[in-house]
Amino acid sequence: MYSVNQPGESKNFDEKTVALLQQQVFGLLYNVFAFYELYRDKTTEQNNKPKSDNILDQWILARLDELTEMTTKNLDNYKLLEPVRAMRDFIGDLSTWYLRRSRERIKEGDREAKMILYFVLKTLAKLLAPFAPFAAEDLWLRLRNERDAGSVHLESWPKLPFKLFSSGKSKIIEEMEITRKIVSLGLEARQVAKIQVRQPLAKLEVKDYEFGNKYIELIKDELNVKEVIYNMSISGEVALDIKITPELKAEGEYREFMRELQDTRKRLGLTSGDKMALSVETIYKKYKIMPNLQEHMLRVASVASLICDSIDISVDKENVITACLLHDMGNIIKFKLDNFPEFLEPEGLIYWQNVQTEFKDKYGDNEYLTALNIAQEIGVSGRVLELIKAISFLDAPNNASGTDYGKKIVEYCDDRVDPFGIVSLEQRFLDLKKRYAHRDRSTSERETFENAVRQMEKQIFAKCKIKPEDINNETVASIISELRNFVIK
Repeated sequence: MYSVNQPGESKNFDEKTVALLQQQVFGLLYNVFAFYELYRDKTTEQNNKPKSDNILDQWILARLDELTEMTTKNLDNYKLLEPVRAMRDFIGDLSTWYLRRSRERIKEGDREAKMILYFVLKTLAKLLAPFAPFAAEDLWLRLRNERDAGSVHLESWPKLPFKLFSSGKSKIIEEMEITRKIVSLGLEARQVAKIQVRQPLAKLEVKDYEFGNKYIELIKDELNVKEVIYNMSISGEVALDIKITPELKAEGEYREFMRELQDTRKRLGLTSGDKMALSVETIYKKYKIMPNLQEHMLRVASVASLICDSIDISVDKENVITACLLHDMGNIIKFKLDNFPEFLEPEGLIYWQNVQTEFKDKYGDNEYLTALNIAQEIGVSGRVLELIKAISFLDAPNNASGTDYGKKIVEYCDDRVDPFGIVSLEQRFLDLKKRYAHRDRSTSERETFENAVRQMEKQIFAKCKIKPEDINNETVASIISELRNFVIK
């Protein structure tokens, strides 16, 4: 790869130039391979050129065809300079554009993306072989399968792509160049305005360029804007709306939190399969849980903590508290935002409506299943999931007649807390009747539920050193403060 200077120039050895090449070419190339190796799936590794509907996949394959054709033609004419520079640029595109934009797809197991990356790396090893024989061989040996030659230097040269019309670049390469130019201009505008990319913005206006939605989605995602609009009346090529609304500000703070979370994982040396213990306060922030729901779950958990500490039988306190702290994580789905405007501050109604929509889009319309899905995402134990399921109107009679005191405690504790604090069972039953009068529950079903919870109260406190009336907002205040730092394991 020390062929980057003109043929007529002296080939003086220069450590800085070699170091730069190592960084720009081999460093990037091996970073791409390391990422592929991390999520490698050998069932996707095929020698045939894959097909894909994804615009990034199509683009990188078009770039690979372009590189293959250009390298072949130049080598046929004994020209080394142009292919070397083209490979440097291609590896840069592969790393800083294709892979960066495709990371999540590959992490999530997208087979097409893995097939594309494997094919690109393998073809690149062949193209590199005349210029960097040892690096190409090393890469090949790491990628080869049992059907391949034992050395990259024994492999056939990549076939030239068939082109009906030989002149000019392919349309997809030209459109991606325009896309990246718009992104570059948008990033410059952010830099001038001193607004980080993690801060979402409302829109980017574009003057002279117009193309398909797939490219627009790339621009929106890359620049972190909500929409891209064509506007021929703007003075420059692009115009960035830099006004930050309260909703956009809150979303930006969430992204910053996620960045800090990933930095912590790296600092601790955790891999993608490792779980990281998180405080419940961190989890609430990550999932954008409304403050009133946070307070409700903290109160329920504090009641559970008080009971677990005073009961004279063995209960799995940590699992009970964890279940109480997570059981209403999906409740924003059913929350009637207009009913309690005091719960919406300081973010405001529009922000919480957007969060509600995000939850429904990701998890569906069932708040109960959403809480279970989130608990599974966090990585809690099967016992915690079992306890979360036990907090149920329909399961109360089974909990009362059963022998599992963990289930009795979590159900009972949830029924001691209303939206404003800890209350008696009878006060809670009145509150539930008012709030859920619209639901199709018969009087007999409600009576069955209430009698079951009353029965559980008697069962629990028959084994406790305290009485139901000993549990109130004052007696749990200090416990709530401690639970904010409770670590979910």
